[in-house]
Amino acid sequence: LLGNSPRLGLQRTLEVMGEFSKMVNETTEGQHMELSWVSDNNWQLDESDYFEMCVRKTSWYTIASPCRLGAMVAGAGEAELEKLKDFGINLGVAFQIQDDALNLVGDQAKYGKATSDDLLEGKRTVMLLRLLRVASPEERAKVVGIMSKPRQAKTDEEMAYVLSLMKRYDAVGYARSRARELMEEALQSLRKVDWKGDPSAVGLLEAVAKFAVERQW
Repeated sequence: LLGNSPRLGLQRTLEVMGEFSKMVNETTEGQHMELSWVSDNNWQLDESDYFEMCVRKTSWYTIASPCRLGAMVAGAGEAELEKLKDFGINLGVAFQIQDDALNLVGDQAKYGKATSDDLLEGKRTVMLLRLLRVASPEERAKVVGIMSKPRQAKTDEEMAYVLSLMKRYDAVGYARSRARELMEEALQSLRKVDWKGDPSAVGLLEAVAKFAVERQW
């Protein structure tokens, strides 16, 4: 990164390095949060905890920092960088929600990963947290008991039970609705950016945002 200082100038190069370091730190902390919930068997979580984890694990490295880094190199001011952060934070969470949904109900041939793998791993997704919030006390206790087991101890019948409850309570539909809401919030922030370059870039970013929540892979 320092090799770019003759082209960017020292101050801008240091800003780029700072952003890159923040991206790495946020992503690492987010990944740690997700893994620790499983290893500590923590079920005292709600949607806000999931969103915070997604912001750290996914939003910064997937959307926010890439947009901000490009803007920094182009000489954007702090106000525009803040709008791009808001865009990236919301869209990154929407992207992760859709990714989690595809892991449950996506076409494996298109998705490219084993479906229901997140359930087997015990990952806390917005669909699972939604199910635990709306299920009956008895259903919730049974789901937590199943999901607390290690991967190799979960049976096909148990996974089918959890999936059937998610279908009954439309947990995936709820999650995709939240993803669309976040995408719209992201687009609102994007449209406030004072663009100096090619306006077609805005259209491209809007298309990327819509793809993030409509994709099937």
